[in-house]
Amino acid sequence: MKVHRFLVLWSIVFMLSWLCISDVEAKSKWPRSSGYMCWEFTHKGVSKGVIKYRVMNMGGGYYFLSSLAEGKELFYGTAAIGEDKVYITTTSAGGDSSGTWTFIGRWVLDKETLDGTGEEMGVGHEKDNPDPENAYTDYDGDFTVKFGKCP
Repeated sequence: MKVHRFLVLWSIVFMLSWLCISDVEAKSKWPRSSGYMCWEFTHKGVSKGVIKYRVMNMGGGYYFLSSLAEGKELFYGTAAIGEDKVYITTTSAGGDSSGTWTFIGRWVLDKETLDGTGEEMGVGHEKDNPDPENAYTDYDGDFTVKFGKCP
C-alpha cells in the first residue's frame, strides 16, 4: 500500500513538473531580464533584412522591444505571450535626406518557433515637396517573420 501511494504521489509531482517545465521551455527564447532577439522579414518572397531588437522582460509574459535599424529608423513595441501565439505590435519612425515616415506593424508568431506573419501600414512625406498633398500612405501585408540568431 505504501509503495502504491508513493507511486501515485510521484506521478502527480512528475506531471505537475512537466506542465511547469513545458511553459518555461516555451518562454526560454525570451530573456529573463533583457537581451537581444532577431527576426528576418520577408515581403512577397524578397528579404527585407534582419532587425535586431533589444528586448526587456516587463513581467507576466509581456516584453518591450526597441531597435535602431540602419541608424535611421527607430522601432519600438510590445510583445505578449498568449496561450499558443505571441502577439507583437511595433511602431517605427525614421527619416533621411529624402523625407520622413512612420509605420505601425502587427505580427502573430508561433509560440514555440517564434516564426509567423505580419503586416504594417504607414504614412510619409517627401522633403523636397512641402505641399501637404505630397504625403503618402503605404500598406504592406503578407510579411513572413522568421526568428534567428543575431548577426
